[in-house]
Amino acid sequence: MSNPILSLKPAQLYQACDPGQFNFTTTAELADLTEVIGQARAMDAVRFGSSIRQEGYNLFVMGPSGMGKHSLIQQFLKNKASQEAESMDWCYLNNFDQPHQPKVLKLPSGKGEALRLSMEGLVEYLRTAIPAQFESEEYHNKVNAIHQAFNERQEKVISELGEEAEKQEIVLLRTPDGFALAPSRNHEAIPPEEYDKLPQAEKERILTAIAGLQERLEKVLSHLPQWRRERSEHIKQLNRDIMLSVVAHVIDELRAQYTNLPEVLNFLDAVQRHDFTCRRFS
Repeated sequence: MSNPILSLKPAQLYQACDPGQFNFTTTAELADLTEVIGQARAMDAVRFGSSIRQEGYNLFVMGPSGMGKHSLIQQFLKNKASQEAESMDWCYLNNFDQPHQPKVLKLPSGKGEALRLSMEGLVEYLRTAIPAQFESEEYHNKVNAIHQAFNERQEKVISELGEEAEKQEIVLLRTPDGFALAPSRNHEAIPPEEYDKLPQAEKERILTAIAGLQERLEKVLSHLPQWRRERSEHIKQLNRDIMLSVVAHVIDELRAQYTNLPEVLNFLDAVQRHDFTCRRFS
């Protein structure tokens, strides 16, 4: 015989609660729970596990789905971390002297990320600022001045040699292959048939004069490679000066952000000293 179904009284269907005992209007005003209700032993285990300072230990949480295990444990660890001393940032920096051996730098928490963003901003700025400088009219004028000085120096010694040749009735000719010396009359080279008609003594004088002038010409020409190298070095130095001037004011702005971190200031000094002429910012 089956048990009779008992009816519930109205009082059994409602649990009375006095709202006056609460000091909030809605539960939205309350802080989130940091523990799983009814799982005191589990939370003790979480506290114990999270306090272990050795490597190789982990928390493994099990339980029915939908209990909010992940969010509660995450909230617990977040609160615990906020009470711990801040960890340091470890950064690897470019070693300009030995690129295959990066330098390591320990910074206060958050400063490593700030430095990374600062350097990214520096590179992005240089990508546009440096090409703009080398495309400016001022830069081209300075390069042209260097070339002009070289050309004037070369022309001066060639002109002096040409004037000396004229005094000896020899003309200094410019040819596609370089320079040549020839007997002259009225500042113009005489044709071979006229030269053949000259007296032997005059021919010998001309040959002696040309030999002496040719020796001087070879000495002048031997200086040209060195002068070209000097011209190239002047242009390289101009390039360095321009790029360092572009970098300097940006680096100074970064230094103001890290005045209390000497290691970062040393790195910024190394960045500024680095030879940017070997870099391309595309």
